[in-house]
Amino acid sequence: MSVMVFDIETVPDIEAGRVLYELEGLNDEDAARSMFAVRQQQTGRNFLAHPLHRVVAISAVWES
Repeated sequence: MSVMVFDIETVPDIEAGRVLYELEGLNDEDAARSMFAVRQQQTGRNFLAHPLHRVVAISAVWES
């Protein structure tokens, strides 16, 4: 049996969040906190919408 493990690591896209939520003037940490708070209010979850993620790593392992 073969197995493939695939992983994508992301971080919040602070620049996109600043534009979308009009957070200009906030430092990165405060902007990120605001993004998560808005998402929590909108959906009851704090996982950001996919367009607000910046991909920083993609990896895969194949075992055959």
